[in-house]
Amino acid sequence: MITILLTASIIFLVAIYVFLVRLFKKTRFYREICSLRQVLTGVPQELRSKRDVRKYRKLKPYIKSLRRRAVVVTLVYTLLFLVFYLASLTITWLIGSVFNTFFTKSPVGLPLLSFLDTESGYFVIPIYVNTILILTGVLYIFIREAKLD
Repeated sequence: MITILLTASIIFLVAIYVFLVRLFKKTRFYREICSLRQVLTGVPQELRSKRDVRKYRKLKPYIKSLRRRAVVVTLVYTLLFLVFYLASLTITWLIGSVFNTFFTKSPVGLPLLSFLDTESGYFVIPIYVNTILILTGVLYIFIREAKLD
């Protein structure tokens, strides 16, 4: 019961995260970054001729601007992920407090993450381990949404 409730709450938080990231991607700031990226695809990687040097000098201010803006985007995504992570840990703590237990019983053990209760014959897993496992399960969604288009 606790595991299902944790999974449902984290999936709900993932939906909120996806909504916020997609809302951020619709902003003018993000669209300008995408257009800058397309402009800078023509920047030469190695300066071999005078033409390449001239082209690089012409686009150098745009490169600096794109770097700064990319750092801002990275910080926004990091902030959103940390807020999501702290919210999931807080929800885990609240669910554990409501049910008055911070452990779940499972017939299958997780090496180094659970221990065997000899009285009941079940493995005991802390609910924070369940939360971390659920978060790694939805990590693909975080990576896919945070990718710069």
